[in-house]
Amino acid sequence: MTRIIADNDFPVIRGLFMVTGLISGFVLLLSFFDSLGLQLSPVCISILQSGQECSMCGMTRSFIAISNFDFSSAWTLNRAGLPLYTIFLSNSIYSFFFLFRLINKHKN
Repeated sequence: MTRIIADNDFPVIRGLFMVTGLISGFVLLLSFFDSLGLQLSPVCISILQSGQECSMCGMTRSFIAISNFDFSSAWTLNRAGLPLYTIFLSNSIYSFFFLFRLINKHKN
């Protein structure tokens, strides 16, 4: 039986999770600042080209609504916002926990 992931690949995968988690944490941090989050979010290419919303339309506003504990608006803006926010939050928590563990390991 062949293994998809070799034992020596785990540090690479862990590093990838750490980088994506830090990026996710930055995105979540921006969602707490309403105007800044909206200013930095790109305009949807689908709306610009065809005038129709894509599956990610409303995601920035949904994240901002979740950060303001307005879950009903977040659900209305984009139904994928709540699960994706949860994934971002979980990934960020794991990454920060792993980073602090790594820093403390090198201090001792």
